[in-house]
Amino acid sequence: MSHQLSLQRVNRRLRREGWTIVQRAAAAVIAFMLARWIGDHPDVFFAPIAAIVSLNTDVGERGFNALKLLLGVVLGIVIGELTQLVVGNQVVALGIAALLAITVATVAGGSRLTIAQAAAAAVLTIAIAGEGNGWDRLVDALVGAGVALLFTQVLFPPNPLRLLRQAETDALSSLAQGLDAAAYAMRHDDAEAGRDALTQLRRTRDHLAEIHNVRQRSRRVTRHTLTRRGSTQPVVAENENAGFLDLLGDGTVMAVRLGLDGDHEQQQRLSQPLSVCARLVRNLAAGPGDRANRQQVVDEVPHLLELLHGLEVGGEDSAQTATRITRVLIYDMMRYAGVPAENARQVLEQVVTEAEIPDDGAQVSWFRTVSTGLADGAKSVASRFQRMLRRGPQDHDSQDLG
Repeated sequence: MSHQLSLQRVNRRLRREGWTIVQRAAAAVIAFMLARWIGDHPDVFFAPIAAIVSLNTDVGERGFNALKLLLGVVLGIVIGELTQLVVGNQVVALGIAALLAITVATVAGGSRLTIAQAAAAAVLTIAIAGEGNGWDRLVDALVGAGVALLFTQVLFPPNPLRLLRQAETDALSSLAQGLDAAAYAMRHDDAEAGRDALTQLRRTRDHLAEIHNVRQRSRRVTRHTLTRRGSTQPVVAENENAGFLDLLGDGTVMAVRLGLDGDHEQQQRLSQPLSVCARLVRNLAAGPGDRANRQQVVDEVPHLLELLHGLEVGGEDSAQTATRITRVLIYDMMRYAGVPAENARQVLEQVVTEAEIPDDGAQVSWFRTVSTGLADGAKSVASRFQRMLRRGPQDHDSQDLG
């Protein structure tokens, strides 16, 4: 069984990362060929390495990774070349260059990648003998980073909506599994299974934290990737909906924890609405970007509220508190699905029995998204260039580079 689970995990990782693995290999080959064609030195190994390192991070961060790498390489090469001019002993020069590169990159607030590349470039500049060796490495770095930027900005730009929805699917699937486990534990009065369910639900914090990271990356993608600038509006809307998953995760842990504190009869009654919650959350996970799928989930909410209404008998024990928190979970579920706040509140209070998810409009074609993004990017570059020409040289340092 464990062997089968391991194979499934490997298969899942390959399906998710396979395309980016192919991109890294292709970028390395292209960078190697370009560096051999452009450069006048035989050892062009740094170009493919730079391309691979630049792309070796989460989708949505790769363009920034390329710039961080390039900054570190430039810094390391400059420090290495200047150190060689001052210090004659190679060993002493290597130590001083590495120390200075790490120190300057750290003081400048560089990332771990920038610091590592600054140190590596300084060391290579001094360790590999040859006049102009450092500047050859700089050319290689420019080629490698340039290929990486070509891949991330033009050829294979990340889809911010796909990034968000994949993270949402992972978090929702984890929540559904935890709710199913909790419902089973309550139905069978199994204390150990209840503890396992709580442990599983607490682990969803990792998936929810990843959603937070992906939300930040998706915003940067829509701002800085030319071919994705046209997708700003749907990404903003999806980001707002995804924010309710944090509340959904926290409330689920609290509801299950309080529900497990009730007696056997109370747990059995609560297990049914929790099972329905698990099914609805799982349905959301199956197609978080599908409006029809979300609407089907929302259409089942009144039935779920009827189940909870039958459990409310007054009192302030843990089971009743769990029931009330479960109602709040249903509200967060509707808000995540896209139901407006007032409509969701009316359904929760059973003032109305239907909730409608607003239509987000027709899907924008790929060509329109790309053309809009390129046009916006060109206008942005042109306007910044015009501002630089109008301002004096003393104002250039404060220019917003985006």
